[in-house]
Amino acid sequence: MVRRGRVADLGAVHGTTKTGVGIASMGVMRPDLAMRNIIPVVMAGVLSIYGLIVAIIQGSIDPPNGNAPKYGSYTGFVHLATGL
Repeated sequence: MVRRGRVADLGAVHGTTKTGVGIASMGVMRPDLAMRNIIPVVMAGVLSIYGLIVAIIQGSIDPPNGNAPKYGSYTGFVHLATGL
């Protein structure tokens, strides 16, 4: 579960960094639009929280012992679809 949460947080960090650079350059070129461009930063934070929630849900679905059914292709593709 730790890896799943880290991947979501790395994506949020990347998004926040890219939008922060955009806001900084927008503040220099058009200061009147700087506050309007905060929305992508907020969305990156929201997506990080969503990724953490999905990681917790997927972690609870994984079998806790060795006798449970293995993690199959179908379950893997379902988890991939939740992240997309």
